[in-house]
Amino acid sequence: HVNVTQGQENSTVTTLSGLDAFTQYNVRTYARNVEGWGNASAIVTIRTRGKCGNSAVESGALGYGLTYNEACDNNGHCCSSSCELKDAAYCSGHGSCTDAATCTCTSGYVGQTCQYSDASTCSGHGTAASDGSCSCASGYTGASCSACASGYYGYPSCQACGCSASGSTSTVCDSSTGQCPCKSEYTGRTCTNELSNTAASCWEVLQRAGGSTPSGVYEINRGEGKFNLYCDMETNGGGWDLVSVITGTNLQFGSQRCTSTSSACFGSITRTASTTGDRTLAQMSDAEVLIRAMDRSGVWTVLTGFSTSSNGRRFLADYAVRTSAISTSGDCTGSNYCSEKQDPSLRIAAYSGWTPHDLGTGLCQWARSGGYWVADTSCGGSWPQHQVDVTYGTTNPAVRYGNAENGQISGSRAAIFFRSKKFRTASTCAQVQAAEPNAASGTYALRQSGGTHVDTYCSM
Repeated sequence: HVNVTQGQENSTVTTLSGLDAFTQYNVRTYARNVEGWGNASAIVTIRTRGKCGNSAVESGALGYGLTYNEACDNNGHCCSSSCELKDAAYCSGHGSCTDAATCTCTSGYVGQTCQYSDASTCSGHGTAASDGSCSCASGYTGASCSACASGYYGYPSCQACGCSASGSTSTVCDSSTGQCPCKSEYTGRTCTNELSNTAASCWEVLQRAGGSTPSGVYEINRGEGKFNLYCDMETNGGGWDLVSVITGTNLQFGSQRCTSTSSACFGSITRTASTTGDRTLAQMSDAEVLIRAMDRSGVWTVLTGFSTSSNGRRFLADYAVRTSAISTSGDCTGSNYCSEKQDPSLRIAAYSGWTPHDLGTGLCQWARSGGYWVADTSCGGSWPQHQVDVTYGTTNPAVRYGNAENGQISGSRAAIFFRSKKFRTASTCAQVQAAEPNAASGTYALRQSGGTHVDTYCSM
């Protein structure tokens, strides 16, 4: 389409259709013969609609007293003032101009100038409309779909909270962690683990029973689901969680839950790094370890005073996190260590069936030759300094107490137990008091939302 306009006031505008080219002859003929613009003062303006510029026509004389100018019919769309196409700039680099002076957008882009897209406008989590608004995918919200909707968590990969209807107080979880708000008797991310009738440790089982119940297998729940575990309810006040049973000459660890002391069982206190309840239990400041010779009646010892420093808790930390056997190598490098005193308060808290020669604090430890050796406070590594060991030396029995000077006692089957007297399932002091008939005033590690525990003084 071409507009030809006379350059004088009140001139008539006529549109020509079907012209293949804008030659001087066509324009001159039309202007002179059809419109009668044949005087020297007339100026013809040629406008090319929907196209920018026409290199075949330049300003100049048309003959018969006519002159002309060329103009650009850009309509404020794809053309610049210099009558040149600017597809890339005007269509945001994501489209091309059409004869109608609008943008035809490439796939995935919308808008008058192709300025909107699902990826940039809606963060890749929704569909962009031509006005720049977003229709967000399920689980996403916001003007640009840049947040998780209520009931979802974990942006940018929003997942449904999945909060338990029976265990949670709401269907909305923490937008970052996904932790649902649990009722007091439930735990776990989705509040599916019921704790109201299940103790978190053998000690708590014992306290709920009023301080007296037989040794055996009990149901335990630390927040990641119920499991069966053997509990020693008699030795040194009872309430001991069985960790592992050693019958050979190489101390091993694993992820088993031990339900018997009669055969080998390879466990660890925390089992895996993801079990929050187990890991929290192992970090209790009142942690105790019982080393018991199962084939020797009444022979055992209790170690306590484990450090809470980042590089301490050697003996307890190894029982908590190791997942394989201690190296049988006799060197003191790598995971092995010798003459360690990183638990400055480590001591023998109780014993039976043998007599320690050093009950001071700061006992030294070795971990090599397939097992553990706990010495006295002098840190000597010879037999006079020996107090207790577990499978230390590839040809030695499972456990040994004392030394030749004070009468050494050995056993072929060693059981390792763990105990914390303050660790609880309960989240309030009132719950402790309600569950334990003889609960006394003192500090309890009470469970928080998400499975962690906080020391709380309870006045009973």
